[in-house]
Amino acid sequence: MAMKKKVSSQNDLLMGPLLGLRPATADAPTLWRVTALIVIRADAVPPTLTVDGTANPAAPRVLRKTTDAQVLRYAMPITQSAKEQVITYSFGGNAKWRFVVPAAGQTPRFTYVSCNGFSSAKVIKDLKHEASNVWGDLITNHDAALLKAHELNWDEHQAWVDSTLFQQGVPLRFHAMLMGGDQIYMDSIWDDIETLKTWSDLPVADQPGVAVNAQLAADIERYYFDLYIKRWRYARGNAPWPDNAYDGTLDAACAFATIPALIMWDDHDIFDGWGSYSPELQASPVFRALFAAARRNFWVYQLQMPDELLPPQTLPDQPTRLPRLAPVDWNALAKQDPLAPAFLPRQPGFSHAGVFGSLAILIPDLRTERSELQVIGEATWDAMTQWLATLPAGVEHLLFVSSVPVAHPKIRVAEAIYSFGLLREHVTKSLSDDIHDHWSNDDHEGQRKRLVRNLVDFADGSRKRRVTMVSGDVHVATWGIIEANDAATNNARRLNQLTSSAVVHPAPSGVADFFFLSYMEHNAKAGETIDTEYRLQMMELPGAGMRLAPRRNWLAIELDEPSARLWATWRLEQDEGFSSHMLAVHPARAAAGDDGVR
Repeated sequence: MAMKKKVSSQNDLLMGPLLGLRPATADAPTLWRVTALIVIRADAVPPTLTVDGTANPAAPRVLRKTTDAQVLRYAMPITQSAKEQVITYSFGGNAKWRFVVPAAGQTPRFTYVSCNGFSSAKVIKDLKHEASNVWGDLITNHDAALLKAHELNWDEHQAWVDSTLFQQGVPLRFHAMLMGGDQIYMDSIWDDIETLKTWSDLPVADQPGVAVNAQLAADIERYYFDLYIKRWRYARGNAPWPDNAYDGTLDAACAFATIPALIMWDDHDIFDGWGSYSPELQASPVFRALFAAARRNFWVYQLQMPDELLPPQTLPDQPTRLPRLAPVDWNALAKQDPLAPAFLPRQPGFSHAGVFGSLAILIPDLRTERSELQVIGEATWDAMTQWLATLPAGVEHLLFVSSVPVAHPKIRVAEAIYSFGLLREHVTKSLSDDIHDHWSNDDHEGQRKRLVRNLVDFADGSRKRRVTMVSGDVHVATWGIIEANDAATNNARRLNQLTSSAVVHPAPSGVADFFFLSYMEHNAKAGETIDTEYRLQMMELPGAGMRLAPRRNWLAIELDEPSARLWATWRLEQDEGFSSHMLAVHPARAAAGDDGVR
C-alpha cells in the first residue's frame, strides 16, 4: 500500500485556495461563513488549516477524488464582532492569505466581475495590456498596503473611497466578491478534443444523431476537471505562491484566495451559447454529455460542493422548445451538507440567494432551464417570488444578479437577419447563439416583461425598496434604467441596471467592432418601450461620455451606511492606467428623481 506524503505548498498544491461565502443562518446571524477550496495531489496528506495562528483540527470535506488529485473544502466560520476583522490563514506552508470580515450588522462591501477568460485564442491578440491587468487593479484597490506601495494618484471619485475607508484604518476593502458568469471559458474543448472537432464540422442536421461512447464521455469529463486547475492556479503556471500572496503576480488566483465569492455560471462555463441552440442540438448526446461534465465541475469547483450530493441531471432527451425539469429538494440536501449555498427550494437549477445587512442578493440560474423560448422555468419563477416575500423589513436594496443584462440595447438588425434564416447555426462559427442569449431577444421578450413586472411589484410593495440589476456577459460597461410610466412620482418603480464586463476578455476593438458599437450606441440613445407601462433607457456611463464603454472593467458595490445609499463604481482600463466612474443609487424612500450621479 502506497504511503501518502505530507502536503507541500510548493509541490503538492495544484490549485487554490479559493474562498467561498455562505449567507448567515437564522440560528447564527453573526457567523460569517467562509469556505476554502484547495486541490492537492492524490497521494498527498490533506494539510491542516491554520486561522490566525491557531491550527484547526477539523478534517476537510473531500469534494472529489481522482487518480491524480483531491479537491478539498475547509470551513472557516468567523464570529462577527463590533468592528471589522482581518483574518489570516494558511495551510501549513509559509504562504499566507488574508480576508476581511464585516462587523456585526454591517452591510458588506462587494466587488463584481465577469468574463474571466478568452472565447478563443484569436482574441488574445486584441489585448493592450497583460491578461491579468484588470485583476491587478482590483486587488490594488482592495488592499491598503498595495495602494500605499504603488503611490497611485486617485481621481476625485476614488479619493472618496480612500478618505472614507482606508483612512479609517480598514486595511482591506471588499468583504465579498460577486462572480456573475464565465468564470472559466470551456470553448477550447471543441478544438482540443479531436472527436468533438470532427463532430462540429459535420452538417448540423447530422450532429444530433451521433452517439457519445464511454471514451469520449471520459475525455470530456477529464477536460473540464483539468482545465479548472490549469486556468485557476496561481500565475497560470508552476510557480509556487510567495509567502505573502500579494508579493507576486496579481492575478485572478490572488483575488480568489483573499475575497470570499458568491458565484453563478453562464454559458462559457459550459460552452458558448449553451441553451440558445435549436431543440435538436440541445437534446443531442454530445450537448448532453458536455452539459453533464460542466455541471459536475461547476458544482465541485465553483459551488464547492461534494460530488456525491449532486442531484441527477434531468435534461430532456427529446427536442423541446420549453423544457420542464424536475425541481430539486434543496432543503433536504442542505441537511446533508450545512455548508451548501442557500439554494432556493424546489427549483431545478442552482439559483441561490442571501441577506447581507440591508442588502438582499438574488442570483438566479439562467442556464439550466434555458431554451430558445425561455430563460428560466416555472419552478424557478415560483421559487424567486416566494423568497422575495420572506425578506425581512430591514432590507433596503435588492441586487438581482442576472448573468445576462436585462437592460441592454436590442440587436434589431441581427435578429432580423436571423429570422430570415441568413445566419447558419454552428457551435463555433456562428453568432446565432449570441443573438438568442439576450433577455431582449424576441423569443424571450415575454419573460423579460414578466421579470420587470415582478421586480417592480416587489420594489413597490407595502415597504418601498430599491431594486438594482447587476450583470456581465457583453464585454462593455453600461448603466441602464427600466422605469414605469409613473416613476416620476413613485421612484421605487425605477430599476437600475449595472453591467460590468469583462475582467479578462478583451473589449471590442476591431474595425467591425467599431461599426457594431456605433450601431449599438445609436440604439442605446433611442431607448426602447418594453410595453405600455415600462420604458428602457440606456444612460451615459458617469464621466465616460458614452453609453457603451468598450473597456475591460470591474465594479465596486458599496452601501453608504446609515443613509442606505448604494455606490456603484466602475473601474475602466484605459490605454494608460484606469478611470473611475461612480453612480449613487438612492434608497426608494428618497425623493422622486433622486437617482443619479454624485
